[in-house]
Amino acid sequence: MKKLSTKNKRHQISRQKYQLKRSKWANGKRKRKNRDILRRWVEPIFVERIAPVYFNLSHESANEVISYINSVKKIGNSGNGVNINLADVKDIGIGAISMLLSVMAELRSTGTRFKGIKPNHLESNNVLERSGFMKFVSGNTKLEN
Repeated sequence: MKKLSTKNKRHQISRQKYQLKRSKWANGKRKRKNRDILRRWVEPIFVERIAPVYFNLSHESANEVISYINSVKKIGNSGNGVNINLADVKDIGIGAISMLLSVMAELRSTGTRFKGIKPNHLESNNVLERSGFMKFVSGNTKLEN
C-alpha cells in the first residue's frame, strides 16, 4: 500500500468534511450560510431626461421623440435610474407613450428604476392618465380619468 503525503492527507480530510456537510444539507439537518448578507441595496443615481414639448409621432417631432427614447434606453442600460420629466409637454400622442412604455418594460426587467414628473398642461396630463400609463408607473390619477 502506498504511503500518503501530508498534503494528500489534508486534502482527504477536508474532502470528507465537505461530503459530511453536503449530506446534512441534503437531509435538511443543516442550512447553508447565506452569502448575500454582505450585499446592501444601494440607491441608484437618477439621471433626468426632459421630454420634448411635442411628444407625439407626427412628422415634425418624430425625430426628437425617438432620440429622447433612445437616450432613456441608453441611460437605463448604463445601470442608472431614469427620471422622466414630462412637465413641459404640451402635446402628447398615444404612439409615443406606447414606445416609452415598451422601453420602460424592457429596462425594468434588467432592474432599472424610474421616477417621473407629469405634464403641467391639463390636456396632455389627461391624455397620459387615460392611456393607462399610470398602471405601469406609480402615481395618482384623477377620478375622472
